Amino acid sequence: MLRENLAESIVVPAPINHCTRHRCSLADVLPGDENDARSVEAAEHFKGQLKALPFDRICNKMLYGIWYGYAVGEGLYKLGPDGKYWLNDVVIPDRAWFAFNHKGEARFRPGFSLEGQLLPPNKFWIMRTGASHDFAFYGLGLAHWCYWPIWFKRQTIRFWAFYLEKL
Repeated sequence: MLRENLAESIVVPAPINHCTRHRCSLADVLPGDENDARSVEAAEHFKGQLKALPFDRICNKMLYGIWYGYAVGEGLYKLGPDGKYWLNDVVIPDRAWFAFNHKGEARFRPGFSLEGQLLPPNKFWIMRTGASHDFAFYGLGLAHWCYWPIWFKRQTIRFWAFYLEKL
């Protein structure tokens, strides 16, 4: 919670905002295995689902995880016309609603309770970025690197404004 507030307290300067948006725009998709028939069928099924989704909105909101270190998306499913489950939508809730236990399992914290509820499998998409090891469950976003330089810049401006006012 505290880490989240620190990251949100930074008013993002234009160069940082530009760099973050540039990194988000470079996200790419890896090709699949075209020799496996099941892989091709699954890819076609999923392609049909993606065409029905507001994919740009979903990716844009998930890529804010680059700034914060992690992002959480919830998949909403429905039964499709072919009798298979279809991904109806992906909503991006506030990342502060989630926490990780010592095993790295994501938990939903209603009312910011300490224990929280374990998330069901295959329903949530968790994106982590920036960490150099597997046990940084909250990732290490750009806000981690930008907080102190921006804080010192603001304090310097405040100091000089106060100093010049006393002259």
